[in-house]
Amino acid sequence: MKRMRWLLVMLVLMIGTGTSVWAAGIPSKQGLVRDTAGLFDSSQRQYLSKIAKGDQIHVFVLTVPGLDGQSPTDYANAAYDAWNLGTADVLLLISSGDRSVEFNFNNPRLQKAIDEWSRNKGKGTGSSAITAMLDAYFIPHAKEGSFSKASASMIHQVHRLADLPAGEVPVQGDDHKAEAVSPEPENKGSVKSTDEATRSTSTADTAAPLKIEFPKLPWIEMAAGGLGITLIFMLIKGYLKKRKLSMISEQFAELLVICNASLEKVGAYQGIAQGKTGRAVQEIADRLSEFMVAAAESKTELQETRIFILRYSSMDEAIQRFSKIADRLERGIKAEDNRITVIEHADKTAKGRTAELHADYTVLKQTLDRAAVDRGYPFPILYQELEGLEHDIQRAVELQLFDPLEAQEVLKAAEQKHAMSKSNIEDVAVYVKEAHEFSDQSAAIRAEIVKIIETHQLYRIKVRPFERLDEAREQMNQLENFLRQGNMGEVRKSSERAHAMLKEALGMTRRQAELRRQNRNDLDRLYEQIQQFHNESSVLQSLLNHCRSQYVPRHWQSWEQALAKESQEVRMADGKLPEAERLTHDEVQEFEVAREIIENESKTMARVLQWVREMKETLEGLDDRLQAVRHELAAAQEVFVSQQKTLQIHNIVTSNHSLLLGLPDSFWRNVQTVGDSLSSPLYDLDYLESAARSCTQDAEHFAYGVQDIVRQKEEAERLSVQVEQRFKQVSRRASRGFKKNYKSYRLRVEQLFEQGMYAEASHELLNIAEYIDRVEREIRHQEMLEQQRRAAQQLQRAADQARRAAEDARKAAAQSSSRSSGSSWGSSSGSSHSSGGSGWGDSSSGNSSGGSKW
Repeated sequence: MKRMRWLLVMLVLMIGTGTSVWAAGIPSKQGLVRDTAGLFDSSQRQYLSKIAKGDQIHVFVLTVPGLDGQSPTDYANAAYDAWNLGTADVLLLISSGDRSVEFNFNNPRLQKAIDEWSRNKGKGTGSSAITAMLDAYFIPHAKEGSFSKASASMIHQVHRLADLPAGEVPVQGDDHKAEAVSPEPENKGSVKSTDEATRSTSTADTAAPLKIEFPKLPWIEMAAGGLGITLIFMLIKGYLKKRKLSMISEQFAELLVICNASLEKVGAYQGIAQGKTGRAVQEIADRLSEFMVAAAESKTELQETRIFILRYSSMDEAIQRFSKIADRLERGIKAEDNRITVIEHADKTAKGRTAELHADYTVLKQTLDRAAVDRGYPFPILYQELEGLEHDIQRAVELQLFDPLEAQEVLKAAEQKHAMSKSNIEDVAVYVKEAHEFSDQSAAIRAEIVKIIETHQLYRIKVRPFERLDEAREQMNQLENFLRQGNMGEVRKSSERAHAMLKEALGMTRRQAELRRQNRNDLDRLYEQIQQFHNESSVLQSLLNHCRSQYVPRHWQSWEQALAKESQEVRMADGKLPEAERLTHDEVQEFEVAREIIENESKTMARVLQWVREMKETLEGLDDRLQAVRHELAAAQEVFVSQQKTLQIHNIVTSNHSLLLGLPDSFWRNVQTVGDSLSSPLYDLDYLESAARSCTQDAEHFAYGVQDIVRQKEEAERLSVQVEQRFKQVSRRASRGFKKNYKSYRLRVEQLFEQGMYAEASHELLNIAEYIDRVEREIRHQEMLEQQRRAAQQLQRAADQARRAAEDARKAAAQSSSRSSGSSWGSSSGSSHSSGGSGWGDSSSGNSSGGSKW
């Protein structure tokens, strides 16, 4: 932790080296103009950036919303250093909130030129000269809110002074040349400015020789700070890795403690445990000893390892290797501890479980003894099972002190034997009762079977239910023998077989009775279905005779052949039913064989009757199809006639419409053909339906064509009315040539209407409408030119009147006295740099500054 505190102290010291770079809060340099106060628009910024870069001097303009109480001179110095400006650079700082301007540079030659300019004006030198220049070029525009003009005026003056040859005195008459140059008009606002001081590295007041000073290099401090921070982080990273290795060493120490505790627990069993438990205890002790040796060796090796703090790869390799060893040892020790827990659990529970099993054995032995006395059965097999259980319990008692694991295994086997013996002994009473009650159950089932036979007269049935009852009785006798021996597995099997035979005897008898009843019912139903088929056959023959006289053979011929085939199937089925009836008779009672015949013929009759219904529906549907053809043909004719009436009502000319010209003749020819086919049998319904659909499609096409041409005519008529209205509106202002052209166009449209070319007429009318619009635009253009000419004449007259009024005003102004304004400035000596400033606010204060009031 002491190392960590020293590293933190070093980090703080290294970061402190960069405070001069980072703590100033100066806006970053972005080109020659940085307008954070929003005093310029985009065009003004572009103009200022263009003129700020001169041959000798680069002027940097920085605008800020406010200085937050800082001295303008200090802020300008900080900005000058932060931007890394040199002797060829000048900073013009404008604070809109403080209404101040600061002019900052480090160029003795420029300072000398400003001093010469100031002397020619009758002003002072040094900061006073800088203030005077700001008053002359910046303040007048700033008071008007035109900061772009103020900045441009100042920039031009600086370039003019910098471009003068050495020793040449600025000309007195050149002062206002820079003021005449200004950027694009700017947004005038309410922001004003009070000038503070601007600085220079040397003054014209001093006679000291020229001294070259090198600019500050804040990037060196930044690089040193970055290098220091990088070193600190590298040291911290190395320290953390060292700390990780130390933690792994502590983990090995903890593993030694845990391993030693486990050895102490397993040591309690060494020398006492035998057999399986003894072998397990020795194996656990040996593995724990190996783990303890490995942990101690790894801890020693890790403590002796010396790796330089910046050798990350070596430390990472050591961390990875020793971490794997520690994790492996921890898992191994935990596994051995779990094995010890198993031995402890076996040692604690073996004695109690042995006592419980011995008590349960005593209860089972007593229960079996009472059953043997009560029933008089020896139960030798059950007594053998109890002897095996007693032997396992006795062996567990012998093992529980010296070999608890082996005792636990013996107890598991004893518990399984105990569960089996308990179940067998408990079932003895159940099966004894079942053996005694079986005679009554068998007698009841026998009585029910006799009743079924008598009720349904099944004296000659082929199944033998009474034989099953006798077999069940034999199984129950075997059950008593097995029960006497105590063989409960065979007892259960015999019980299941005996009861299954009882159910089977009763079930086969009931099935015979059900088959006898079902066969008789199904035979009656089959005779009814055969009779139904014969009746339906007569109806089908009548339908076939009707179809032969009305329709072509392909509509009915296949059905006629199928009817003959199905009639043959029914006759065969009818021939098999007497045999089924004989087998069902009381004298025979072959119900199973009869059932097979009845089911087969039932499927045949169901299929035949379904086919009869389909044939009847198909033959009856032929007349419906013929009637539908007649209706469809009549509907198509009605549609066609109605559309022809529509053409007549709308007085439509169809001479130029091929669809409307050729389709009627084709339609009526098709109608005539279909009508001829419908006039006499034999009808081919497939052909008639196809021809009727064709007539319907022709009628639909004709209706679509009629509606389309009607729409075209209505659209053309609507356009004609609109064009005529537009012509009347424009003709009052248009020339005769326009009216003549319109009449010729209109004549063309009327010809198209007469020919029935309504779509072409619409197109022509649209062209006429465009022509009218074009003429109207030309008329409006001419009218507008006339209005502009008249307005120009009025403006000319107004300008003449204004010019005369201005001349009168100028004469009056020449007679009045001229007015002048000035500024009174105070100055004081600056600090290490000479600086000058000017304010356009109410007051100004600060070192090396000047101010004015107005």
